[in-house]
Amino acid sequence: MPETTVGLLGFPSAMKKAKQPEELLLGQKKIGLLALDKALEFSDHVISVSSSEEQAEVMDLIAQERGVTLNCRVLEDVGSVRAVLSTVLQLCEGGSLLMMPSSSPYVSTEVLGLMVELLDSRDGVFLREKGGAVYESLYALKVGPAKAILEAGGDPESLADIVDALAKTIAISWEAASALDPLHLSYFSVITDSDYDTAKRLLPRVTKA
Repeated sequence: MPETTVGLLGFPSAMKKAKQPEELLLGQKKIGLLALDKALEFSDHVISVSSSEEQAEVMDLIAQERGVTLNCRVLEDVGSVRAVLSTVLQLCEGGSLLMMPSSSPYVSTEVLGLMVELLDSRDGVFLREKGGAVYESLYALKVGPAKAILEAGGDPESLADIVDALAKTIAISWEAASALDPLHLSYFSVITDSDYDTAKRLLPRVTKA
């Protein structure tokens, strides 16, 4: 089976205090460690794309806690699909790429596993939000076709542009994902203080489940 690379994508923190979401605790684990552990269930080749040097340092220390080495890159323009994919794909030799947020503590392994499984016969697998838009920070791509799109030129402004350019794709609907993830926590990331409060309230339900 071709190797899967997991890209952990970090977004700028909007926390009031000078903290990165990835270093905050939920129970006994840091948010970034919860995300990393999910990534390691699918591959030992994990890339961290951070929005600042501080965030990259946090993720590097978290990886050291787990005893693994991350390929870390700092990319201030994490909102650019082209910039993110260009950075990550340069570190992929082939196989497939699974992208997920580094501050997503409760992302479902069932949803991640389904994306990887469906990618076997496709160029890309995506999730749709409740309103129908493609979710921009959780997706899976075949490395070869994705590289070809970027090398062909053009400037994809959104993940939807990548979807349109690939030959064989599938988008998992909100309703279909709900069967595997009833709480919709695969879509949830901690970026603000309010997000963190929500994550703490959800912890007993997640632990119970």
